[in-house]
Amino acid sequence: MGATSVPVTSVAAGVAAELKRATAAGARPEWDFLGRVADQVARRISRLGSGPLAELRRTDVAHWGTAAFARLVGAGGLVAVLVDSTRYSQAEVFERRKRLSVCVGAMAHLMTRAYHTRKVPLGRALYRAGFQEERLVGLLHATGDSLLREITGVGLRLAAAEQSADTADLLRLVFDTRYPYPQRVRSQIAMDYYTRQHAQVSNPEGAEGSEGAGDAEGLNGQVGSEG
Repeated sequence: MGATSVPVTSVAAGVAAELKRATAAGARPEWDFLGRVADQVARRISRLGSGPLAELRRTDVAHWGTAAFARLVGAGGLVAVLVDSTRYSQAEVFERRKRLSVCVGAMAHLMTRAYHTRKVPLGRALYRAGFQEERLVGLLHATGDSLLREITGVGLRLAAAEQSADTADLLRLVFDTRYPYPQRVRSQIAMDYYTRQHAQVSNPEGAEGSEGAGDAEGLNGQVGSEG
């Protein structure tokens, strides 16, 4: 039986309540919201068969919006709010669907070999996956379609290294666009990358031994039952 479609408007009240709770707790709500979206997308990807998963992996900036992507978003929930036509103009919805589709494709690459997990920030994961500094600089300076191409490359690199990561940072790169938050996202990714690099140089055995233990929990250890 296929997934039950939930109208986007039916989740609006729940989303508003969640953002209110986040604000009351002192957190920036968009930051927490995109983390929840990543959790939901990861759960849905983990349930896909090989055909739809392969379809998502073929996504790139020139070929996006596949049937598998439409079904994933059409199931409703928090992820659908990102492309809600009642909240954004037609042009904005088109652009946001493209961004989301590329991020989902990158997550699909990663999840063939590793996991989405909140325990490993993207910058740290990139260092551990052998992502070169030149590529990191390219990722952090890219915008528009160039950024989306970089995100596809990130998914491929993490998958090749079988390196789990917090893929919410990919969503933050493309959706967290109001100044000064793009700088916050990029500076955090860079800080996590170079902190891990420093730890590796200073204490190679200790740094590696202390970090990898939580990765295998991946999806099961990080997300709840919704979505």
